[in-house]
Amino acid sequence: MATDSITGIFLKINTFEDCLNLQDDLNNFSVWVDTLDLSLSINKCRSMTFTRSRSPTTYSYTLNGSNLIPVDSSICDLGYTFTSSLRPRAHIDKITCKALKYDQFSNMALLFEIHKRLIPVYNSNGCSVNSFAT
Repeated sequence: MATDSITGIFLKINTFEDCLNLQDDLNNFSVWVDTLDLSLSINKCRSMTFTRSRSPTTYSYTLNGSNLIPVDSSICDLGYTFTSSLRPRAHIDKITCKALKYDQFSNMALLFEIHKRLIPVYNSNGCSVNSFAT
């Protein structure tokens, strides 16, 4: 039996000690999976840092002695596309392209308006400046 439904182990990382704590959580998770006679698909496991920092704390995490592959740009989990900055643009772009592929939107002007309203515009301080007034 495999554990494909586990979607993530998260911890806020501020220091290197936090990285070690997360590695301990991964080790404990691995032991727990073994006690249930389950197996992990290590080739499907990844690590991803969610931050807006220009110099985030990095660490090479392992699971069952194998290095987890770090994801730099985006990853899809439970149908949502996550990016390291947690901004929704990649997810909305993916849905928009999928809708166009299946021709769910035939009016390009309507599609553009929906896209424009869903994607937030950020100023230089990182604050959303969208106006939803028509």
